[in-house]
Amino acid sequence: MNQTRHAGIWTIEDRCESTWHYLPFNVPAGTGALRVELDYDRSAAVLDLGCLGPAGFRGWSGGARRFFVIGADSATPGYLSGEPEPGTWLAVVGLHRIPAGGIKYELTASAAGNTAQASDPGPAQPVTDRPARRELPAEAGLTWLAGDLHAHTVHSDGAMTVRELARYAASRGLEFLAVTDHNTISHHGELPAASADHGIALLPGQEVTTEHGHANAFGDTGWIDFREPPDEWLACTERAGGLLSVNHPYGGQVSWTGVALELARSALDDAAGLVAGLAPGGDRRRRQRLAPAWL
Repeated sequence: MNQTRHAGIWTIEDRCESTWHYLPFNVPAGTGALRVELDYDRSAAVLDLGCLGPAGFRGWSGGARRFFVIGADSATPGYLSGEPEPGTWLAVVGLHRIPAGGIKYELTASAAGNTAQASDPGPAQPVTDRPARRELPAEAGLTWLAGDLHAHTVHSDGAMTVRELARYAASRGLEFLAVTDHNTISHHGELPAASADHGIALLPGQEVTTEHGHANAFGDTGWIDFREPPDEWLACTERAGGLLSVNHPYGGQVSWTGVALELARSALDDAAGLVAGLAPGGDRRRRQRLAPAWL
């Protein structure tokens, strides 16, 4: 087994220098699985944990997990499974909350030759208690759909698996659900099967999450790098054909305080277009395209 250990004290000065710090470890050729564990006093500080491989993003769990495992066939929720490529990897440590006296930490990365196979979740339990569909007044040719554009699973800080969340949402009468786990896309691969099992449209998304605000990136956009400025989130999302929406802008400690000039301009343009579409004789097609971004 190949093992790398980092230990020390994160200080306020480290936090002022950068929110994110990178601890390297080597993954030799032939590695079947790796495990990274971060140990510190969780009653005194909050440290986030994630991982970058030689080819880029491999997962993020924020402050929700003490360790993660990445293997060829399975991975800890929040992380991307797949054979660990040889080379230098980086454990990403986010200094979210550091006490005045600093916080001691120890990070251990271990690479092994084999990995456990992914477990079979078993047959899906059909939804038998779905509520009757409500019929609401609508213009000719249009239909109201019940759904939710913001939900989390065990791939970040949620309590349910993707399959459990899909079944629960269907049993509550929802017809679509956007699954927007924090700073990861590891849940995207599970959406098609869970959608088919429970008869609900599951939309891929991610909640780009920072201390300056949160935003949902809707669509199969690939991972949006939350370390970049918000305007870059918008640019990456739009290039991939997705939609970016600021979350809870006035939400107490998670209120939006980020600087995003292009995002503000885009929002104003969409608002103007929506108002124009709602006006008598307005462009109905434009209204239909823009309305979901504001509901």
